[in-house]
Amino acid sequence: MTEERECKRFGVTLLFSAFVLSSALLAGTPPAAAQDYKMTCPNEHKTMRLSVSGNYHGYPFSEVEKVALQSVACPDDPASRKALRELAAQNLEVNVTIQRYGGQTLRGFVAITLRSGGVTISSSSSSLSQFANSLPPSSLSDNIYTTIQRVWDNLEYLQEQNSTPTQKALGHVS
Repeated sequence: MTEERECKRFGVTLLFSAFVLSSALLAGTPPAAAQDYKMTCPNEHKTMRLSVSGNYHGYPFSEVEKVALQSVACPDDPASRKALRELAAQNLEVNVTIQRYGGQTLRGFVAITLRSGGVTISSSSSSLSQFANSLPPSSLSDNIYTTIQRVWDNLEYLQEQNSTPTQKALGHVS
């Protein structure tokens, strides 16, 4: 009877170990540490620190980093550019996080945050499509571009909300 019990215990332990190992493999590698770069928008004197982090299951971090660096863009509309220009903070940080999980039912995301002095000023995120599991990191460029433009639009909206009524009136006149 004790041999049978020990065999069952060994079987349960072996099964649990296999489950833990397969879970670790499906989860992918841990997210890579953020890499820092300098980003300056045209006609701007501010330099922002750009950091990229994340994990795209099954692909090296360098591919994730490459697509993020190619896809992050400065504001494309005049109002957002003006909002960025008028932002008083000089130590701006743009944090890009890309995560794609292993497994068929798990969806990943792209998240971008604009910070100053550790305080979040504007952020946006978007879910990856269900087809992202079968696509390489290079397919994320549109997701990243759209998400960063939403960050700039949020910044414009926040600045508009914080301006005084007189400034709003003068802005509509000019």
